Amino acid sequence: MEILKSLQAIRNGNLSRKCLNEFIEFSCKIALIYSRKYLKKHPHFFYHSDINHEDIAVDAVAKLASDKNGTPFHNLLHSFAAWQPEITTEKEAHFFLNSILMRKVHQQYQNSLAEVDPFYAKILHNIEYLITKNGFIKNHYLGSCFVGKENIPANHRNFIDEDAFEKLPVQLFTDKKNLLKSIFTYLETDTEFCPVIPLHLLIMKIKHVNMDLYLSDLVNEQDEFHFTADGIINSCLNKTYQKLDDTYVGKSKLEIPDAVLLKSAIKEMVEDLQNGGLKANLFHYLIPFAIDLSREEYREKYHNILEYLMKDLKRSIAQELKLNL
Repeated sequence: MEILKSLQAIRNGNLSRKCLNEFIEFSCKIALIYSRKYLKKHPHFFYHSDINHEDIAVDAVAKLASDKNGTPFHNLLHSFAAWQPEITTEKEAHFFLNSILMRKVHQQYQNSLAEVDPFYAKILHNIEYLITKNGFIKNHYLGSCFVGKENIPANHRNFIDEDAFEKLPVQLFTDKKNLLKSIFTYLETDTEFCPVIPLHLLIMKIKHVNMDLYLSDLVNEQDEFHFTADGIINSCLNKTYQKLDDTYVGKSKLEIPDAVLLKSAIKEMVEDLQNGGLKANLFHYLIPFAIDLSREEYREKYHNILEYLMKDLKRSIAQELKLNL
């Protein structure tokens, strides 16, 4: 596959249908490499969702090939024209396509995480506001996204890892207005790591340290913040319990003891959602409350109901976050 010729042909509007299909297929293969890497790093986020690495890859390529103002591949062509230095060799063309696809896959991955975890989505939104407000940038390197003051130096490879990031002082995460500046200063003065912040690890750290503070809208800092994560969860949890009672118990689809069992499991699931992700199988949430429950009985009686209620609960939490925070 000659990437440079394909890019030039797309720009000139004379790429044949056959070559266009080959280019898209080639792009999907690259995107799949990155999407598999993301899901392999954090598989627990996607155990109980409809999201998979093929969907992330295909959606990323589709965004790149999307039409705007009658121009196919508008996003790709815009990046191709703006790329500096100008792309003149096949090696440069491969690097360009890989870089663009890595960014698009990362965007789709972040969007997918937001669907799976509404708290993640809200914190991500506010962190991105901080990035823009302070004039910082996002660097994509080796399939990960880092927040930095400038582009990552070509000769720097010493990035902070997950264990080291988890050990950063808690006080760095307590002032949301100066969050990024404080972490940059600490990395520069107290460590030998490259002064860039892994975006995903940052969001997960915030979830564990002080989630309520970062759920409030940074664009409305003058407003008093009345809501908390616990308050929203309890409100949405009660709505889910009511739906369980009305839709299933009230219509004789479940007995009261079954509803009590599911409510106990859902409560446990929500606690895991706050802390980072659900267990590998929803069946495990029922076992502590129904020791003799077999997998067959679970699949027959409870699985579809529990999966539906959990998806509905996450949607409800996401809506409340948008309305109240």
